[in-house]
Amino acid sequence: MSESSLRSYVSPLRTLFKRVEGPAIEGKEEDIKLFEKDCSKCMEAIKDVPANKRRSKYAALYAVAPIQAYKDDFEGDTKLYHTELNKMEKTKDQRDNW
Repeated sequence: MSESSLRSYVSPLRTLFKRVEGPAIEGKEEDIKLFEKDCSKCMEAIKDVPANKRRSKYAALYAVAPIQAYKDDFEGDTKLYHTELNKMEKTKDQRDNW
């Protein structure tokens, strides 16, 4: 995995870690194993995030913890995202100005 890919995954993973484990406690290190051992907790923590943002979180999760549930939800969110994109319609003002 390239360094730029790793950098793009750090932020969503750090945010998710804090969401699952709470604010950092002094001396407590972020442990990547959380994403493997607490899969359901991680998925629960992001269930209310919009699909377009949730997809990037699942991609990051799957990169560090290749669990099928992460991949399945990523693929489901991708389909949902594309469905929503295809449904987008211009507003009346956009149609008038187009």
